Amino acid sequence: MLDQHDNLQNADGKQENETAINKAVTNLNDVLSEIDNSNAEDNEDDGAKNIVIEIKDYESFTFDALVEELDHLLTEYPIVSIKNNVEEIKKVFTLKFNHLIEEKKDEYVNEHGNDLEFEYFLPAKTKFDGLLNKYKDRRNAHYNQLQNQLKSNLQNREALLAELKEVLDSSTEDAKSLVTKVNDIRNRWRNAGPIPKDKYNLVFNDYQFHIERFFEHLNMDREMREVEFQFNFEQKSKIIERVKELLAEEDTIKAFKELQTLHRIWKEEIGPVGKAKADELWNELSELTKQMHDKREAYFAHQKGIYLQNLEKRKAIIETIKKLSEAKTNAHSEWQNKINQVETLREQFINGPCT
Repeated sequence: MLDQHDNLQNADGKQENETAINKAVTNLNDVLSEIDNSNAEDNEDDGAKNIVIEIKDYESFTFDALVEELDHLLTEYPIVSIKNNVEEIKKVFTLKFNHLIEEKKDEYVNEHGNDLEFEYFLPAKTKFDGLLNKYKDRRNAHYNQLQNQLKSNLQNREALLAELKEVLDSSTEDAKSLVTKVNDIRNRWRNAGPIPKDKYNLVFNDYQFHIERFFEHLNMDREMREVEFQFNFEQKSKIIERVKELLAEEDTIKAFKELQTLHRIWKEEIGPVGKAKADELWNELSELTKQMHDKREAYFAHQKGIYLQNLEKRKAIIETIKKLSEAKTNAHSEWQNKINQVETLREQFINGPCT
């Protein structure tokens, strides 16, 4: 009877343990869901930073149109998503304005003989400067707020580390109770947000150290440990499959950003898989990452080639204008023809490709 009673207790205990295992695995959030939901980077500006705003042919815009476009960007989009557009608009506006000032100054000198009292007021310039200042103020306010949030996140993560250490140091409970407590901390850790970069390695190395301690505790319950390892293996395998898909992505920059997110998830959010499989998985991810880096380098090399071609085209325009200015001209018709040529070249310079 005693043996039968013990067997029944063991069966009940095994069933209870299996239930706890299933519950623990269920409580481990699918960390790849953030890729599917937002393809976000590791900060609170995830969605905003991934907004892609078309960079229009700003060089064809008038001054007023550039002002209107800048105002539209500031009104309709998050401040962190418009950086590239604002920089391009600023570059174009400044170039156009400088050319306009030179033309107006030449007209003034031709009429008055010198430029000592030359002044020129463009209403659009005042509006444009005001919008740029508005952009800078909002951007600075955003980064100040971000810095405060990073510090707050750091304090939160340090508190979670202290809690994790206390659980591991003082726990005398069975494996299933330990897993429940640690997984609760791990889930809160995943949602704790980014921290200052100079603290990153120290904090996350400390976290990984204690997670390894946790798995050492699980050695007492081989079944629980193997379930956890299998779950982590599946998540890392999903990451590898996603990186393979990214290699075929046409938008290289977007793909590389997601690759960085995947690396962060691999390192920060997914636990170990066991020594037997760890090297194999990491080597496969490393090889795919190398291919992505090579693709990115090829993309930038191609872009650099385009930049150099456009630079040479503009240098050629400048040289042509210099030659026209140095050539002797006597007849009025010749002057008019030269003016027309220079104007055409100037338009080519301003409106030609600048990427």
